[in-house]
Formats: sequence, C-alpha cells, structure tokens
Amino acid sequence: MTPPVSDERERELQAAPARPRASRVLPPRPVAHATGVGWLWGRMQLPDGSWLGLATLFTGIVFDGAQLHWYSAHELRIVA
Repeated sequence: MTPPVSDERERELQAAPARPRASRVLPPRPVAHATGVGWLWGRMQLPDGSWLGLATLFTGIVFDGAQLHWYSAHELRIVA
C-alpha cells in the first residue's frame, strides 16, 4: 500500500520532475536503504550519467518522520 501524501509533500513531488532529466515514478516503488526503508517517488540523471532517486525513508515506525530527499541510486534497492 502506498503511503498517504500530504498537500505539502504533493507540491514537493510535483516540483521535483521539473528539474532537467528528472521524472516522477508512478506508482511509487518500495525501496530499501542502509538507514531504513521507504518509497521511491522520482529519479534524475546527472550530467555525468549517474542517477539519483527521490525517496522518503523511514528509520523508525513506518510512515513516521520520513523526509523527502535525493539519494544516490546505487544506495537504493527496489523491494519486490
């Protein structure tokens, strides 16, 4: 189940793909990171060819306290 999205988070998600070489991931994909688990909302390719993933990561109770950040794609793993 995809987490609920607040109005503020939705504005952030709409603004992120406006960057060059960025796109939104629909539907969001569950991801794992060394610091927690969360959801991948977008991706962006940098000029050097590397990728960033826009994700919310939860380090404690699910859906509590997550922040939306760009992470290096090699640090994120899609969870099936």
